[in-house]
Amino acid sequence: MSLSNDGPLDTARRLPLPAREPTGFSRDIDQPVFNLKDPITIFCHCNRVNSIIKALPLRAFGKSDKVEIDIDHDYKTRKYSGQLAVSYFPSLQPEPDTLAKTVCFRLGDQEDAPIIYFCPVCGCHVFKEDSAGQLPQLDDGPLVAENTRPTWAVATGVAGRVPETPNTFTISRHINVDQTGDGGLSIWMRARNDDTIIQTDMPLQNKTSLPAKGYAPWSPTPTVNPSSSGHTEGDTLDASCFCGTVKFHVTRPNHESTLPKSQYPDLMIPYYIKSDEGPNPDNKSWWIREDRYLAGTCACDSCRSCSGFDIQSWSFIPRANIFVHHSGKQLGLDFSNLPEGILRSYNSSPGVTREFCPGCGATVFWHNTNRSELIDVSVGLFNAEGARAEDWLDWWKERVSFTEDRYGSPGFIWDPVTCLETGLKGSTEVGVQGEKLRL
Repeated sequence: MSLSNDGPLDTARRLPLPAREPTGFSRDIDQPVFNLKDPITIFCHCNRVNSIIKALPLRAFGKSDKVEIDIDHDYKTRKYSGQLAVSYFPSLQPEPDTLAKTVCFRLGDQEDAPIIYFCPVCGCHVFKEDSAGQLPQLDDGPLVAENTRPTWAVATGVAGRVPETPNTFTISRHINVDQTGDGGLSIWMRARNDDTIIQTDMPLQNKTSLPAKGYAPWSPTPTVNPSSSGHTEGDTLDASCFCGTVKFHVTRPNHESTLPKSQYPDLMIPYYIKSDEGPNPDNKSWWIREDRYLAGTCACDSCRSCSGFDIQSWSFIPRANIFVHHSGKQLGLDFSNLPEGILRSYNSSPGVTREFCPGCGATVFWHNTNRSELIDVSVGLFNAEGARAEDWLDWWKERVSFTEDRYGSPGFIWDPVTCLETGLKGSTEVGVQGEKLRL
């Protein structure tokens, strides 16, 4: 069912119970603000949710007088987004008319659990409300009264313009890395673009060894990943979103896995390069890596504005190896005959369809008519021993797909992509799973 991008959401009763239209908006808290000379525009892919930010709360600015953005690797964030990490920057409360264009989902049963807001049409995450958020204090007492909560934040991927001051936004640190089981994306995002180290909250790796000071660890951590289901070393790997509406599993590569036909992805051979190998005339199964599947990262405008976050992590898995769980049954993935209510589809460009969870907004699948039998699957949904699921996935480290979308676009508030791409390439140089193009 298609939805108007501008009209009221008239299908709330058909959404899974966790998602609902936001109601009962409270008055924004009184707090010191910083007025921006050049406002920030925010928008999702379908443009249903769009607004202008003219001021930021002073609490957004750290000791460096910059807006310091944490990269969050928390288990919950991976499950409600489908990404390996998410990021937000502090904001004032959005206008009620803007919030009314979203649906919201509370991350837990507690009344003070954070609430996320996403577009019900394209699935883009836009806002987060934290009822338990603590506001900063001045040396001589509270900055504002103790009851001036909740606090609000905006997903970094929806911000479309840079404010007046250059380099106003910066990467602060990696947080909740201990919940990844293997370091997640943090192992490839060790330093900012100015070569300063990105701090991490990674705990001791063992009784006698520490990670390099201030660095995210290169090696897997001993922390047990709470998402682990035990189905990682065998023939199936389970996956699910945060609210449980979406559940599926994938199987190891088999003969059927070799049957899809597909050109090489931009991840491996950039589309701006005219290459005779790009169309894959020999029908190589580039997505199969022995008993694993290829995985990589994407920074294209569509992935960013459909998810709300700057870095999308995809795995490439044949449709024949994906089985949806519904009503106690395991069904082969068939987009033309999906059980009602478990996925919402959005056509992001001609021939391209994306699926997301209508309950918590997690990005799930990407597919197009040119390669309908090979599906992009969000890595953040996998219930693996580590967030990167390396027992099942072989990560491409030569580039971030469509990173060129960010070139010549001064409208981005920050740049985590160059940091990631530098770290990926650097990991091959030091011998961490070096890559070779398998043509």
